Amino acid sequence: MAGIAGVVALPLLAYLTMPSFQAKVDYARWDYLQFKQGAGADYPDAERFTSVLIGLEIGREHPVFGIGAGDLDQAVKEKYASKTYGNYQLRMPHNQFVTIFAGTGLVGLALFLVGFFLPLFYQKNWRNPLFLALHAVVFSSFFVENTIENNFGVSLYLFFLLVGLKYLGDEKSETKGKYQ
Repeated sequence: MAGIAGVVALPLLAYLTMPSFQAKVDYARWDYLQFKQGAGADYPDAERFTSVLIGLEIGREHPVFGIGAGDLDQAVKEKYASKTYGNYQLRMPHNQFVTIFAGTGLVGLALFLVGFFLPLFYQKNWRNPLFLALHAVVFSSFFVENTIENNFGVSLYLFFLLVGLKYLGDEKSETKGKYQ
């Protein structure tokens, strides 16, 4: 409980004691207000919010199977070209879950989540703190980035995933051999 309280209190403490962190948080809040007022076309956070909203709009238009991963880029371009989003810089949805939902629908999103969490829960791999941390970091990055929409993100995740699975497999076979 103390660890959880520390994790919750850390950002608040940083906001109160670090002027640079306070300035970043205040700028992000200001940027969000610009977005809410429709005046955020030149601000990076507003562009990210807009990209997520566009992805959600595309996903809602094609909820079951999505628009198709290959057609998502064109659909995003068409939405940006529309009158509503004409002033914003084109960005793919800045959220991995929204990108998957828009491209492959709820079916694809469900399969993606099963595929992501299966290695974690297979043979109780979540018990290893490093393997759990890998999944926590990557999962949290999905909320703010398209982490695995490029080959660098896929390669980085797969490298650590496969090294972790190899390590866990070797560890379990050593333990099994000791007790036979």
